[in-house]
Amino acid sequence: MGEVGFVGLCDFLAYTEEHSPGTLDKCEKMALESHDTSRALLLFAACCITRRKLSKSKKSITKEDSEEDILVSGDDWETVDPSAENADCVILMMHAAYLVGQLRQPVSFAKLMNSAKGFFREQVHPLNGVHVAVFVAREKWNANELEERMSGMDIVEQLRSLLPISLNPMLVRCDIAWELMSEWYKDTSQNFENFELAMRYIEVVDDARLRHGVLVLMWQNFLLERFKATILLIEKTGRAPKERESRQQLQMPEVRVAEFLSRCHEMLKMLMDDVRDAPAPSHIPQDHLIEVVQSRPPTCLQPTGFSRDSLVELANRQSLVNYHLVLHHYHLAIAAAVQLSAGLRNHILRVLFCPIGQRAFFLPLDSHPLIPLDRVDDTIVERRHQFIAKVAEQGTYVDRKLARILSCEWNLTVDTIQATQVLCLLRAGQDSAASREMAGVVHSDDFIQTMTRLLAARVLRLAEEQNTVLTSAHLSFLTTVAGDERIRVDWPNSNWKDAVQSFAHIVRSLSLEPKFLAQFIRIGGITLQYWGIHIID
Repeated sequence: MGEVGFVGLCDFLAYTEEHSPGTLDKCEKMALESHDTSRALLLFAACCITRRKLSKSKKSITKEDSEEDILVSGDDWETVDPSAENADCVILMMHAAYLVGQLRQPVSFAKLMNSAKGFFREQVHPLNGVHVAVFVAREKWNANELEERMSGMDIVEQLRSLLPISLNPMLVRCDIAWELMSEWYKDTSQNFENFELAMRYIEVVDDARLRHGVLVLMWQNFLLERFKATILLIEKTGRAPKERESRQQLQMPEVRVAEFLSRCHEMLKMLMDDVRDAPAPSHIPQDHLIEVVQSRPPTCLQPTGFSRDSLVELANRQSLVNYHLVLHHYHLAIAAAVQLSAGLRNHILRVLFCPIGQRAFFLPLDSHPLIPLDRVDDTIVERRHQFIAKVAEQGTYVDRKLARILSCEWNLTVDTIQATQVLCLLRAGQDSAASREMAGVVHSDDFIQTMTRLLAARVLRLAEEQNTVLTSAHLSFLTTVAGDERIRVDWPNSNWKDAVQSFAHIVRSLSLEPKFLAQFIRIGGITLQYWGIHIID
């Protein structure tokens, strides 16, 4: 429609309104309810212009109009018509709705009215009608790249110029994280990576109270029941869920269960960080267009109830979680993740917690049960020690790192974990890393005996490498001391002479009691005799 056509439409509407009063109201309503936003925008603009022209053409001014003119005008002021500003805001909002319609299925302005607070942020679809969160998940956009990626889209930039607050990057990240978790919840198997991606988006939100609220809503709506089902299934079977059990009851593959628990304790840790010294809820202002339109909606639209709150508003209203209850669930999530990762079987998680603590599991995070986190009886302390020791023995480096966190939280000694970590590093030939960890290790009998076995095992591997023929006495002694460590030790470049010399350097740095020296001295005598390697005086 060109300029001439638009003027003709205005004249036609004016003629029709004069001969059939109420036509403009009907046309406005039709425009606001139409899904063809481009034509609706032109029709509504024509109605506004026509109504303005007709009101000016009236020769008589009512008493009410005169009083209004007095109120809105002054000696040096230009007369302002509030209805004109309101109509202008409605037109700009319809233009924004039109732009959104270019990215997704068009929506009428009437439908937009009840969700305008979060509509534009939640409904922006940057490519081929695909929601921004789904598109981000598909393309694996980094959270820090979002601003750069979105700024390259012309329609999004136009929307930002109209609605800078609604499309604030921080608020957009919250909605993206929410939509990612929503997709994760609907089809966890296909969209499992969305969980981690959502965490990356939510962790860069600067407002701690807003981030806290979004995390609480995620936990309540998407994670709590799944987390509860996972823990109860592990409790019931005493082992990691099998593939069929996992898919049927947890809606995820077996290999994803431990990772799911790890993501849960990551989220709970973020919640604890946010609730500590949390500020008051921040006020999120509205864009001027939305505020004006919602304060004075077009008269032809019948109110359909209260405006739907956006995610940001709901998040800001969430009450603060109970730090100690979140910490309690954090302990449970770590213990469950470590148990599955380390492959511990026939271990019931609830025995690590007192009866009061067991009853507090899966309660709303803002409730306040009294939980004795580390003030438990000696039986539970002993069970926790045994659990940590099993993890230290059977788990990976990451498992032992998490177990050390639990030890600190439960006020347990971390000697077992650190000693096991050192021995595992030595067994893998990572002597530099082992030396760094060695300082805090208590030199217990078991620790020194294992060190002796590892040294004997390296000497045997050196003899094999060098094709050295040992005497029967020496071979018998080394084999007896090394035990099964002979097949467990490793060295990066298979130069076992370097391995023995490196181990000798570590042994010389230790302050050993006389009772531990005998075997080291005897092994040192063997290495000195055959290869000239000095172990210890």
